[in-house]
Amino acid sequence: MNDAEKWDDGCKTCKIRNEFFIPMTAQLLYKAKSSYVCDIGAGTGYTAHSITHEMGLNNLKWDLFEPNEHRYNFICRRFADDSRFKVRNESFPNGSHEAAQYDAILLHFLLLEFQPFPDFFKAVSKALTTDGIAIVAYPDIWTDIRQHYEARDPH
Repeated sequence: MNDAEKWDDGCKTCKIRNEFFIPMTAQLLYKAKSSYVCDIGAGTGYTAHSITHEMGLNNLKWDLFEPNEHRYNFICRRFADDSRFKVRNESFPNGSHEAAQYDAILLHFLLLEFQPFPDFFKAVSKALTTDGIAIVAYPDIWTDIRQHYEARDPH
């Protein structure tokens, strides 16, 4: 099992992701009437896949940005036959994309691993349509630490 497969397996067992972040994000996308979504730091595409296939928002078009080569290849395989998903082997470009194109931009767990460039949030804002939304999800680090230690010693 490679790193991307391990990553995806970890997503499947993450209660915070599956019971809170993904349903909350699906609800926000539905309420905002989103049709074109950008996921920055898409990992293995687990979030996009879950929202589209398990939450039933199958009318969405996605741009998935993932700079990690292994996870990028995993996403390409996952969505190989699905034209709703465009996968990019890069982090979110600094202003090089057409302005005001996304109805929503997801930043799920991204800020744990990514050091935003100086004008990152300006670029995110510029890439959103007038009524577009940015959904930033940052997990509670103390919950992660507690779960880690409980898994090691449940007593």
